[in-house]
This record gives sequence, structure tokens and C-alpha cells, in this order.
Amino acid sequence: MLISIEVVSCAALRAPDKTELSNIDLECAVQIAGFANLDTRDRRGNLLPDVWIRHSDRMSVGQLLEASDIRTLLTDQLKEQLESQKDMLKELEDNQVMIKWIMDFTHAWESVYRERVQQNFDISQKILSVMQEAYDILKPALEELNINCTVMRQYLRSNKKGDSYLNAEEGCMRFFFRNPITCHIFRKVAGKFLQKAEVCNKAGIYSAKIQRHDVTQLRDDALQEAYYYLGFHAEEDQQDKIDLINLIGSGNFIGWTMDTRSQDETRHP
Repeated sequence: MLISIEVVSCAALRAPDKTELSNIDLECAVQIAGFANLDTRDRRGNLLPDVWIRHSDRMSVGQLLEASDIRTLLTDQLKEQLESQKDMLKELEDNQVMIKWIMDFTHAWESVYRERVQQNFDISQKILSVMQEAYDILKPALEELNINCTVMRQYLRSNKKGDSYLNAEEGCMRFFFRNPITCHIFRKVAGKFLQKAEVCNKAGIYSAKIQRHDVTQLRDDALQEAYYYLGFHAEEDQQDKIDLINLIGSGNFIGWTMDTRSQDETRHP
């Protein structure tokens, strides 16, 4: 128990599994880029590497099968299956049956491949940097809620098991961007930090004098909004405060700090 408040069961704040956390991280990266007014996808609809990027680790080094190899194997397997069932297919009056079978067969391959590949993708370093910056500057507001990040990190260090979880510092930081109570306000602040950095790095008189002032004001406004929200001043926000503190103090907390890039398939209960 990290904080001496009675823990109440809250199904909405259960520890997500690895796939769910990966989707949460993807949503986080896209939202932060959106708040920064950055493009998130190319013309083909693919996520840009400034948002969501493949990480070079033991899962990608020495990989023997590429996407083109998998596609060839899938096509060959489809041809073989259709050839073996050609007599039965000729008797079908409804072609939709065959089409549905082909689509289901292909989808099964794609689902397994996509799940495997996505394990090696994560938030880009550019966005992780502004997440850390936003987390550091909002720590005093968390302390006002009696949330001690040092104690949280110590808890993570003492309870970490193998490579399934992030290191204590990053795990603590990502927790506030992942959980549904604080994620929206932390992401907005990080997005405005990124927007300011992008604008201020541009050359030109306009960027230096006008846009720089504008984005600085937007960042300050986001910080003020975050300080107000984390103060939970309104009566209707008190339940959020209780749920947040209870989540940190519960056994579910460590589950929100899982490393989705890890090969370890262990899932937190």
C-alpha cells in the first residue's frame, strides 16, 4: 500500500493487459501530437515515426521473416487450400461463402502478424521527452494531493519482476499518461510543450516574435488548467481524487507500468 486510504474495488481501473496498454500508449502518442498541431499520419494513413516508431531491440535484430515473406506464405497457403477444396467449391451456389472463408482465413493471419509486430512499436523519443518534461513540472501539483512520486518509484523498484515492467522512473511517469483519471490533462500539457518546442525551433522572424509568444501562452494556459484540475477544487471532482489515490495504493498500480515492448508475455492480474 502506497497511500493510507482504504482501497475500493473499481472495475474501470483494473490493470490492463499488454495489448490494451499498447493501444493506450498509441492513443497517448497521437493525442499529444494532435495537441502540438503536428501531422500524425502520411498520405497512406500510416503513423509517422515522430509519433509511433519501431524500436531496435532483441525482437527486431536478426529477424528472418519480413512482411513480404509472410504475404507470400499466406498466398501460397490460400492457393493450396482452394485447390484441395475445388470440387466442393464448384458445388456452392453462393460465392459469398467462399469469399467469407478467404477473408476470415486472411484476417486470422493478419491478426497474429499485427499483434507480433506491434510488440516492437512504442511512443517516439520526441514525444517521450515532452512527456517527461510535463511530468516533472506537474510533480508539485501531485504532491498537493499527497501523491509522493518518490514513494511510488521505490515501490516499483522493490516489486519489479524481470523485463515485464518499465524502470521505476519511466513507469511512474507513464502511469499518469495512461490511467483514465489524469491521462487527458497530462497529454494536453505534454502536447503544448511539444508545440512550443516545434515552433521555437523554426527559423524566421514571425516564428520568433509572434508564434513564440502565442504558443508560450497556450502552454501556460494548459499548465494552469492542469494545476486546477489536479487540485480537484470542484465537488464533483472529489471522486476522481479518491479513485486516483486508491488506484495508486492498490495492487493494480504496477499493472499500469508494464513495458509493452517486452517479450515476456506475463500479464498482471
